[in-house]
Amino acid sequence: MTTTTTRDSRRPAPPRKDDPCAESHRYLCDMSEWPLVVISAPPGCNPDRLDPDSFYAHTDRLLDHGQPFALLYDVRNSGRLSAERRKRFVDYVERRRKEVDSNLIAYASLVATDWQRGLLTAVLWFLTPPRPHSAFSAETDARKWLMEMLQEAGILRTG
Repeated sequence: MTTTTTRDSRRPAPPRKDDPCAESHRYLCDMSEWPLVVISAPPGCNPDRLDPDSFYAHTDRLLDHGQPFALLYDVRNSGRLSAERRKRFVDYVERRRKEVDSNLIAYASLVATDWQRGLLTAVLWFLTPPRPHSAFSAETDARKWLMEMLQEAGILRTG
């Protein structure tokens, strides 16, 4: 009799020795350009091993900070967004709606493919976006748009 063991899909797979992210499969959060914040997967990391809880930990910290910010979420290396992960994102935003409405000025997604762009659009159909959102394939365009949103909100002053 053969026994098959399945891995819990909510947990990242164990790191392999040849994995450049063996020590850290957590999303990165760069706040060095505050109030513009970038959340991304570590370069070279296997997307199937990313710890989804780290995305929410970073987002909780940003929302709990209580200051307005704009978020650039780089999904280019984040792998497939399963139905479970999409639902979790929608549930999270709904649960934190008050803080999102108070602190998030705008949200940009940096995508690598039309498939990722379409998937984000579908997720937002289930979730009335609390703030302006747009998807970009060029990081410079995403940053420019977010800076314009911060200026329009009076968070940043023009030149």
